[in-house]
Amino acid sequence: MLAAVLLSQAGVPPQLASFPPASTALMEAASAVSTLPDTTVLGYPVTGRDRRSIRASMSEGRPANAAGEKHDAVTFWRYEFDAAPFVDGQCRPDTIEVRSTVLIALPDLVTRDQISVRERADWDRYFVQLVSHESRHRQIAVEGGERLREMMKAAPTCEAAQAIGAAESERIAQASVAFDAETRHGATEGAVY
Repeated sequence: MLAAVLLSQAGVPPQLASFPPASTALMEAASAVSTLPDTTVLGYPVTGRDRRSIRASMSEGRPANAAGEKHDAVTFWRYEFDAAPFVDGQCRPDTIEVRSTVLIALPDLVTRDQISVRERADWDRYFVQLVSHESRHRQIAVEGGERLREMMKAAPTCEAAQAIGAAESERIAQASVAFDAETRHGATEGAVY
């Protein structure tokens, strides 16, 4: 049985393993992504009562991507492949299935109810844009997984399917990197706080 797992961007940073599950408030605020299938949202706690202290808290706790660069939010994904057991001694690429799993780490402003109405409006505007940006990373990964599945199913052998899987996974990761370069990690979309 062909079974493989590919993690984008060289895997999930160890620091995300200690991130708590998203709070109910974060899940509601990030409903654009938290309700999507095969998507898990984690939150890192952010505190503060004004823009400067909130920004300092976020800068202190924010996650890093696989390259070690810290950002206000990160999105990681993995693809799991399975094929039917060997038939007549042959692996069958046409039976390959690909499952995409997405992990998004977002800031969780736990002091949101303690900040001014103006600060809250600023935060909410920023947060909507940040979630929108991370949603696009998720879309790149999921659509890439669908293309990956079709390409692997069309491969002549399971070995060829594995090679296609590795090459296409790298292309998908590069598409996500290019999206960040184009948007300056969401800055051109308004994800700036």
